[in-house]
Amino acid sequence: HGSCFPSRGWPMAALLAVLAAVNLAGAVGQSVRVIYEDRMALPLGVVGADLLASTAFKESVVRQIAGAMVLAEGEVQPQDLTVIDAEVLEDPNARARQGTKAVRFTARLLPRSQAMEE
Repeated sequence: HGSCFPSRGWPMAALLAVLAAVNLAGAVGQSVRVIYEDRMALPLGVVGADLLASTAFKESVVRQIAGAMVLAEGEVQPQDLTVIDAEVLEDPNARARQGTKAVRFTARLLPRSQAMEE
């Protein structure tokens, strides 16, 4: 389906529900759901399953989410996140408004790294 990567980078403000009011102290081994929404340039017909089929794309999303998260308990490392769902929030067969479409990613944060354990 062509390139699904954002054309101008990922806006940090797009991180919506990232562990607001969640205390991760002692959460090592327990997972937390993280939701990330963004606008992306997508070819016609691309759906969430197409985005999930690309390992490189999922790694890019994970790095973006990890980089955008700021927690009192420590840093979130990309290896602590797993993308579990992707949804194109606008009609995948319609032309993109202003060249982009809204996309929602759901990830699981499972603190495993040393930075989160301390």
